[in-house]
Amino acid sequence: MHQSPWTNVDIATTILFNNPATIVRNQTRIAADQVTELLSAVNAVRASALLSAVSFSENPASSGRIRAGQFSVLRSALDEARASIGLPAISHAYPPPALNGLVHVEDLTELRSGVQ
Repeated sequence: MHQSPWTNVDIATTILFNNPATIVRNQTRIAADQVTELLSAVNAVRASALLSAVSFSENPASSGRIRAGQFSVLRSALDEARASIGLPAISHAYPPPALNGLVHVEDLTELRSGVQ
């Protein structure tokens, strides 16, 4: 029996994102359900890395509000999970959003890419 060498580590989640092709800079408004989907996806990666789930202090699905701090939580949680399974942190076009700061559409798309 011949054993082949290990291949590169990769993430494979079964999270489906709503409207994945309709995110356009300066046109798309980030919706609460998109942030909730990201939280589920990040927690799926964390579970595969044997890490506990993260949550937000304010649920965007019930409040309808998107907070810049939620994206900072998602970034940190995903980076920790990726490091735990031997993957690098994802690169970001912008620094983490400041509290009550501007969230860019790239923040959403980069996190989506980081969990797939």
